[in-house]
Amino acid sequence: FVTLCLPYSLIEFKKREACTVKLPTCFMLVKPIQNLGAMLATVLVAVLVSGNATAAESTAWFGVTQPTGMGDRHAPAVDIRQASPRAATVPPEESGFVDLQGENIFPMVDRIVGFSRESLAEGNRVWGRVTGFPSAQRTLEWVAQEFRSAGLQDVALQEYNSSGEFWWPHDWEVRLLGNEVFGPGSMDVVLESSLVTAGSEISGGSLVASPVFTGRITEPVADTDIRGKIAVQLLTPQTGAYSDRTPTRERAQALMAKGAVAVINIVEQVGNMHTRDFSNCNGPCFNVGTDDGRFLRTVMEQAEQLGLQSQLQLRLSLDAATLTGLKGHNTVGIVDGTGSGNIIINAHADGWYDAAGDNADGLAVLIAMARHFALPANRQPRTLVFVASGGHHSP
Repeated sequence: FVTLCLPYSLIEFKKREACTVKLPTCFMLVKPIQNLGAMLATVLVAVLVSGNATAAESTAWFGVTQPTGMGDRHAPAVDIRQASPRAATVPPEESGFVDLQGENIFPMVDRIVGFSRESLAEGNRVWGRVTGFPSAQRTLEWVAQEFRSAGLQDVALQEYNSSGEFWWPHDWEVRLLGNEVFGPGSMDVVLESSLVTAGSEISGGSLVASPVFTGRITEPVADTDIRGKIAVQLLTPQTGAYSDRTPTRERAQALMAKGAVAVINIVEQVGNMHTRDFSNCNGPCFNVGTDDGRFLRTVMEQAEQLGLQSQLQLRLSLDAATLTGLKGHNTVGIVDGTGSGNIIINAHADGWYDAAGDNADGLAVLIAMARHFALPANRQPRTLVFVASGGHHSP
């Protein structure tokens, strides 16, 4: 009998990253020793067959690493736990004021974000504290309770009717259609970070077309034929996606005017996040995140080099509606001043998705300020009108 150990290099006939399954490198051969040559051949064939199966799997989509999806949609895009912020400088006479200390504000941020997550649990693909929806109303009802507990006067939950139409996406998808010409095992790939932009519509609910890369939003639209195709453009926001709203929208409109059937915005930011920005592209318009965009662009480049770009196709799907008759809410509470005049202090309560930074933190600070100034020792000459408002993010 003999135990045969094969060096790993024998099965590493493709790139190391192509080996997704670690193959056994040692075999116990329970055979008569005189057949060792035949056994070696059998073992080597078995290894090569296993290796070829792995290599075939790795050649899907030209061997381009596929995006990993969204993962935990509540995870922060940037980990700042190791950051060391400068401590706040508090005047000695104010050291006893604790309502605005972080440890007293963070629990309120968590509670406010919780209203958004309730919206997600209710089945909303677009979730958040969105004005006109129950999650926003529940948030403002909770603020009213906090105002009353703090001792504010004349606390009121105000209700108002919407004055316009509200475009709302129920469901959508950006899917790269699989085809064996792009490599064995090239199955459909859904770009999970996709997010349709406001005002988009697709007649019949879906369309299929080939994508074509049209450059960065900072570049002029080239004089190429994009009729009937999905135009893909790239942006790398330097100060947040909102800073590129106008050039992204205007270039998308120019692409639609040249005959594109849709526009994909690859938004290069940290991670593979949803980006809810941009609107009114004059046609179907979708944002995708960095990882999804990198995969799409790389596959497009490979297909073009091999003359397969016409066979590369995306399917865009959209179920959207225009909502009317919604109701919004504000919460108002007052701390009477000792003299005359008023100061209005406002934080908007609505927000898209978890919306911890826009604007759960601001709303939590508003409540903390209300608690502080409602104490008799902290009353001010002017009357303070605290307002948690709705509608900041809605038409």
